[in-house]
Amino acid sequence: AVRYEYRGMGLATQFVKNLISYAKLENIEAIHLDVIDKNTLADKLYIRSGFKYVSTENIFYEVVGNRQFRMYEYVIE
Repeated sequence: AVRYEYRGMGLATQFVKNLISYAKLENIEAIHLDVIDKNTLADKLYIRSGFKYVSTENIFYEVVGNRQFRMYEYVIE
């Protein structure tokens, strides 16, 4: 997540680009990310970055409890 005061500066976009570049350099085959179901900005970022929607899952994380998360995948080519 990007802290509120730093949002809108392109940091998340740059992070995702760097993540994909790193995965390619390390011969990683795929990246899997999840996003809380209400986070439409992250959805748009992932899709714009080439991630594909996989499924929606009910997951428990200590910091948010039991929530619905959308799962995304980027296959490295």
